[in-house]
Formats: sequence, C-alpha cells, structure tokens
Amino acid sequence: MKPARTYWFAPKRFGIGYSPASWQGWALLAIYVALMIAMPRLLPEGGHFRIVIMIALTIGFLIIAFSKTQTSRS
Repeated sequence: MKPARTYWFAPKRFGIGYSPASWQGWALLAIYVALMIAMPRLLPEGGHFRIVIMIALTIGFLIIAFSKTQTSRS
C-alpha cells in the first residue's frame, strides 16, 4: 500500500497563490528567507558570485516547493 502524500504547500483559501500548509513548508520558507538575508552579508563583495548563489538558492527553493505543492483544491 502506498503511503498518503503529504503536501508542504497548498492553495490559498482566498486570493491567488500558495502558502505553507505544514511545518515543513514553514521551515523551508524560513530557511530560504534567512539564507537570502544572510548571503549579501556573508559572501565577499564584488563579482557576480553573490547573484549566482542567490539565483541557485531560489531555483532550489522553487524545485522543492513545486514538488511538495498540492495543485488542486480537492
């Protein structure tokens, strides 16, 4: 028997978009926000290294979030 899939994000009740629906979703969002705030302070200035890291973090966040998102309201 296949275990029930748990979603970390679900459609909002009102409006457009998705919001965290479990503690894992909130943890992922908190880690992403903390890393995005910390990256400019932790990485050396100059060059495009910061931007590349921040884009990579965003892509990683989106991949995980989309794979753990409930796509319908049912």
